[in-house]
Amino acid sequence: MVWKPNIVGIINTLRRPVTIQYPFEKLKVSENYRGVPAVNPQLCTSCGRCVDVCPNKCTIFEDYNGKKVPNLYAARCMFCGLCVEVCPTGARVNTPLYELAAYKREATVYSPAELYEMIKKLGKLSERKDNKVSSPTAGGREERCIACLECERACPVDAISHKDINLSKKKAKREIKIDYGACIFCGKCIEACPENVLYYFDREDDKKESFSWIKDIPAKPKEVDTYYHLLEKEVIEPRFCSHCTACITVCPVNRISGVDTYIHEIPEIPCTNCSLCYRVCPRVAYQNPKGMGSYIEFTSARSRRFEGQDGAIGTESLVAAFELGIIDTAIILSRTPDWKPVIRIARNKKELLDGLKSKYTTSDMLTGLKLASRVARKGIGMACIPCQEEGLENILKHAPHLAEKVKFVLGLFCFENFYWHKLHKEFFAEKHGIDLRGLIREDIRKGRLTIMVMDIVTKEGRKYEWRVKELEEYALEGCEICQHFTNINADISVGGAGSELGYNTVFIRTETGKRIFDYLREKGYIEEVEDEEKKKEAYKGAEFLANLKIKQRQKALNEYFEVKGMKKGEKE
Repeated sequence: MVWKPNIVGIINTLRRPVTIQYPFEKLKVSENYRGVPAVNPQLCTSCGRCVDVCPNKCTIFEDYNGKKVPNLYAARCMFCGLCVEVCPTGARVNTPLYELAAYKREATVYSPAELYEMIKKLGKLSERKDNKVSSPTAGGREERCIACLECERACPVDAISHKDINLSKKKAKREIKIDYGACIFCGKCIEACPENVLYYFDREDDKKESFSWIKDIPAKPKEVDTYYHLLEKEVIEPRFCSHCTACITVCPVNRISGVDTYIHEIPEIPCTNCSLCYRVCPRVAYQNPKGMGSYIEFTSARSRRFEGQDGAIGTESLVAAFELGIIDTAIILSRTPDWKPVIRIARNKKELLDGLKSKYTTSDMLTGLKLASRVARKGIGMACIPCQEEGLENILKHAPHLAEKVKFVLGLFCFENFYWHKLHKEFFAEKHGIDLRGLIREDIRKGRLTIMVMDIVTKEGRKYEWRVKELEEYALEGCEICQHFTNINADISVGGAGSELGYNTVFIRTETGKRIFDYLREKGYIEEVEDEEKKKEAYKGAEFLANLKIKQRQKALNEYFEVKGMKKGEKE
């Protein structure tokens, strides 16, 4: 109707005006208004958190009275308030200032002195009501600390330190200390901590106390400079090393190297003396796993979907782990055209199938944990030979952030391992003239009269066969003390030992392994040997090789215990 707009107009005519007559009147903003983020240099510790977190890079450090203080390029600022939120001391604060117009861009760049003047004019905006600062601590989480010293390495002002005290020949304690008097509360130690041990807590500003905690570590003799040198002295130089690469995997500064060569250090990279390399090495105090191990079920089977080294049960198991959602990432061992092992991270079944056939050479399988642990969401699956599985167990104990996502371990039988450059390059290619790019199969199996043999097949159909004893000069010296054949700690252990050609001997050892195998049976993806006599033969074949390995390696193992000054089976 025509009269309704008139009524509305009359009502609004009688109301008090709400329009502010800017610039003669100023808008009153709320307490939570995000205006120019000013800085109080007296409270600023130059931690750099506001500079690091700024999405538009509109704040950088400038010199102010002898220290670094952040400035502000207001023309870039979107007033998100992140710089204020992360400030541990309350030095950075939102002001109610919103008039930033200027004729030149340079006029929108505020120096630390100008930002401090804003605070002086507006009052005590930067003083926290509770008079506390956010300080790093490990309170309540000390048990999770792995004493890796990454916090000490990350600290820009040396506010974190450690002290090692030997308690006996084998044991020591490490005290880690945070000095709040020197700390600038930058949070870099919190970011660097791999186990999320450190976190912020509110501490009264006037108290300059410190926080410390103690962790048990191995003792290091005074005559040894670093823990790596201790590892070198006890394991690498005596040739006890199995090349499981656990030490390489856990080194926080990537100072240790060597896969197809002897494990060695990179002198250009300073050692942090964290002792992780020594702690995770399974050969420091070798526990000598051996025998058939405990298992839920034993069988002999082959895949109906895939072709592999023997029965491809290893591939089936890893694919099934993907299909069941147990894992979404797998660490696999692929190879170059000349059969040199290469680590790959598989994110799906298609990528997984790149790692089918066995490679009887050293690999850095465990180093894949660094990348896999970052990308995996559900879990990690991996195939390991026995020494690698032993290294994995130690990593889970001493550096769990790298191994806690491992949900399925496929254990491979292993009698002996070889250097690639020795076996393939020197023996196959140079000595026998075999084209490595023409290999299609290599296998170690039981031959006639219970003699272990290695055979290889080329694309031209040529077959070569050698007794394993003839190849011992190309094998790892560290294999001489190993009696671990059937991979007794894996979820599922597989190998060709004992089963007829084209089948795998399989030990199902855990509930996870049983879940996977039951799934394969239910879907009809595998064919199992039904003849009980053939199953017994498969078991006897695996048992024979397990016992043979124990028998052959006992002398070298006794020498190991003598060198280490230990009795058989004794723990250090």
